[in-house]
Amino acid sequence: MLTKRDKLKTQNTLYNVKGIRLTNILYYENLPQLSFGFISDKKSNTYYDIKLVDESGNEIGQLVTSGTIDFYNKTLEKLYLNLHSKLEKHQVYKVLILNKQGKFAGGMEFRYT
Repeated sequence: MLTKRDKLKTQNTLYNVKGIRLTNILYYENLPQLSFGFISDKKSNTYYDIKLVDESGNEIGQLVTSGTIDFYNKTLEKLYLNLHSKLEKHQVYKVLILNKQGKFAGGMEFRYT
C-alpha cells in the first residue's frame, strides 16, 4: 500500500534542445517505479529516447508510456520507469533524453533522500 511519497531532490537540469522539459519525478519505494512527464514541441518526425542511469552509467529501468496529452503546440507524455531494483539512498541518478542519433538532448540529475 502506498502511504507516502518518497523524496527525490533535483540536483541539476540541462536541456540542449529548445522545447523539451521533464516534469517533477515521483517515486514510491513500495513500487519500484518512477513516474514523470516529458513535455516536447508537437512536431512530426521528432523522436527522443529516455533512459534512467545510475552513477556508473548503467541503465536501471524499463520505460513505459501510459499515454499522451496534446495541448496547444506541446505534447505531454505520461511515463513510468519500472526499476530493476529499489533506488539507493544518497546515490545520484540521471534521466537522460537522447535524440535520434543517440546524442544528449537534455536531462535531469536527482538524488533519493
